[in-house]
Amino acid sequence: MKTNSIALKILPKLFDVLRVLTLIFTGVALLAATIKFSTSDYLEVTNYIRVDRQPIKTNIVPNSDEVKDINIVANNAAVKASFKRSFFTVFPTYLYLISFGWVLFIQFRTFRDFFYSIKNGTPFDPDNIKRLQIIGYTFLGLTFIEIAKHIVMNITFSHFINDIRFSAYYWSVGLSGVMWAIVTFIIADVFKYGFTLKKENEEFV
Repeated sequence: MKTNSIALKILPKLFDVLRVLTLIFTGVALLAATIKFSTSDYLEVTNYIRVDRQPIKTNIVPNSDEVKDINIVANNAAVKASFKRSFFTVFPTYLYLISFGWVLFIQFRTFRDFFYSIKNGTPFDPDNIKRLQIIGYTFLGLTFIEIAKHIVMNITFSHFINDIRFSAYYWSVGLSGVMWAIVTFIIADVFKYGFTLKKENEEFV
């Protein structure tokens, strides 16, 4: 039985638009990164620091000529630095943009298919159970990508810049992603239970 819910009419189209925008923005980001790498020998990177465990320094000297233009951004509790273009700056940048865009694309596409199914009156369907599980895994994937990104940034900055403590706030940010994944997996189990009841009811009738 199809539903006339306004929300269910809007949500599939919204996630379809977000899916397309994800492809566009990922492509633009990759193009911008390519232009940046091809026109400059250095890549400017910003990383967050811990202000509660250390004094803020204004004259930071790197221990390698691979880094230059180090500046503290007091308002954002961050440090900016320009790293020389190399495999270790180019590859992680492309890997992050592609993996983040790909996982986000899958998430939006799966959300779209899920809400289309509910709109068409078939919510308790085995495909929806799989879709919810995929959405849960995409939440975990996005969380892992963000945590991995910040860990790599912290290691890189710490290698070239001495006596600076960098923030580990990404663990708290990652916690929200894990919670969303858990909630999604629980909903998937609810849908699985609903599908089982529906199947038993049809067999009984």
